[in-house]
Amino acid sequence: MSSNIAGADMGQTPPPRASSHVTHTRPVARTLERAVVHLAHLGLFFLGDDFLGRGVRVWILRRLGARIGARARLHGGTYVSRPRNLVVGPETFVNRGCYMDLEAKLVLGSRVAVGHGATFITSRHEIGPHDQRCGEFQGADVVVGDGTWIGANVTVLPGVTVGRGAVIAAGSVVLHDIEDDVLAAGVPARPRRTLNRDPGSSLD
Repeated sequence: MSSNIAGADMGQTPPPRASSHVTHTRPVARTLERAVVHLAHLGLFFLGDDFLGRGVRVWILRRLGARIGARARLHGGTYVSRPRNLVVGPETFVNRGCYMDLEAKLVLGSRVAVGHGATFITSRHEIGPHDQRCGEFQGADVVVGDGTWIGANVTVLPGVTVGRGAVIAAGSVVLHDIEDDVLAAGVPARPRRTLNRDPGSSLD
């Protein structure tokens, strides 16, 4: 990941692909972290979506460890389970009521648009034996490339990388990686058409 991701002057989306790993946190530290995040979200819920409210929301999330770029806008009602695992690029927009399960890292690149009600999941379980199918826990990063548009009520599952300049249609479930400049839709999301890569153009 590029070193400039940590500040407000972030440039391009860092990693080309998501990674998978097992996460371990001591129970006491995890409980305290959850309590702080829960209390913070109680306050975030009452903030408006005007300039002041958005600014305070970003300030609080940064204090909790999120790395959020300049001019990024996060509207109210979005729940971020572990802010320290959130990376948001400059000029990215996240609409209301999204859910970010951040046991692993979520990277939203620059100028990404996320529709209301979108869900990003970074935790999963291996399939266990007959007596307990929900097996070993794993965290798997999710990466969304620069300029991509995630439609309303889209679900992005663990370990997925969505390429730069892609569009994910509303209501889709993204199980697998999506290439750059592709419009994908469906359950599971599949490529439907290729988008023009030239600046200022939309469809081929």
